[in-house]
Amino acid sequence: MKNLTVANQGLPEAVPFTTAAEPHNDYNGVFPADGFRRIILEAADETFSLLGKKAEQSVYSQLENTFKIAKEDIPLHIEKFARALEKIIGPGAILLEVEMMKRLHEKVGPGFKYHTKNENLTFPEYLTAIRVFLSVCNCTKSLPNEYYDYKFC
Repeated sequence: MKNLTVANQGLPEAVPFTTAAEPHNDYNGVFPADGFRRIILEAADETFSLLGKKAEQSVYSQLENTFKIAKEDIPLHIEKFARALEKIIGPGAILLEVEMMKRLHEKVGPGFKYHTKNENLTFPEYLTAIRVFLSVCNCTKSLPNEYYDYKFC
């Protein structure tokens, strides 16, 4: 049986990303950019909606009540969010993580290219790389939003 990892779940091909990501840990309420917060929350909503309305509500409820992660705080606690999702969903959580990474990749655009040094890419590592990318890039391309117009590389 093939081992289920993020690396073999059909993410867009990654290429070297030159900015070193900080260790992935909780961010103590500091966002490098509101754009990171917005795209993480949008990707989570879109991904969980695939489960159906009741299951989506259940996931958010468990995150908040059991793991003390309010929906709006997900971008602040990437590692804790990933661990909680794996406890709530079980082994199938990796499929949701991959779907969320695909949606994030679409939102950030082709300017973001990342390759992990490890054989298997982890969900928190990927989110951290996006956070770092958005915080250091010179923004020249706008990503339209129905409420905001954020700039991304």
